[in-house]
Amino acid sequence: MNTKIHHNFTALYVGNDYDTKKNTIDMLRDLLSNIVCAKNAQEGLEKYNFLSDVDLIIADIDSSKKHDLNNMLKEIRKTDKKVLIVILSEYSNTQYLLETIKIGIHHYMLKPYTLTQLKESIQEVIEYHYNDFQTIKLNNDFVWNHSNCSLTYKDELIKLTKNELKLIDFLISSNQSIKNSQSIENFIFEDLLSNNKRIRNLISRLNSKFQNNLIESIYAQGYKIQKCG
Repeated sequence: MNTKIHHNFTALYVGNDYDTKKNTIDMLRDLLSNIVCAKNAQEGLEKYNFLSDVDLIIADIDSSKKHDLNNMLKEIRKTDKKVLIVILSEYSNTQYLLETIKIGIHHYMLKPYTLTQLKESIQEVIEYHYNDFQTIKLNNDFVWNHSNCSLTYKDELIKLTKNELKLIDFLISSNQSIKNSQSIENFIFEDLLSNNKRIRNLISRLNSKFQNNLIESIYAQGYKIQKCG
């Protein structure tokens, strides 16, 4: 992935681990022109309120402080639905992951990871959500409009359910990425139940609305959406 510096773009990094912060900030300087740091959730909220144009929040979640950072993000989300949120965490608990999804995060990076992986993930989040072109061409003349979450076929709007729209947006959210059934289920239904059948049924009903399958099943891996190119 080509590195691109995003000028006039402000990131707020919240975390107190010195080595992680130093390495992450050094890496981010290849991507962003303005980075502000806070050592904890309280300071993070204060700096967010002081700044008028935070575009990205990177929260390094210590398991002992996860509730403080969650409360910070919830408070920010009350007035700001657009700021991008990336969480770095060693905490893989499903309940906590669901809580962050409900807050409206854009990426959850589970430790351990390499700086290259983190850099590519943040670059992808930024470019996807701040792309000047909000439409994505899919196979067979379908077009997804990210700004208003709608699907059209040859300029005709396709009527879809709420969960079908969420499914398409989730599959498109990571370029050419295969999503496994569990991650789809967590995102769509936001509960702790595990029932792969409801995902299969949802995808089957959605594909049945088109002459050719829009969503492809990848054996033993998950699902991906058919994009042009």
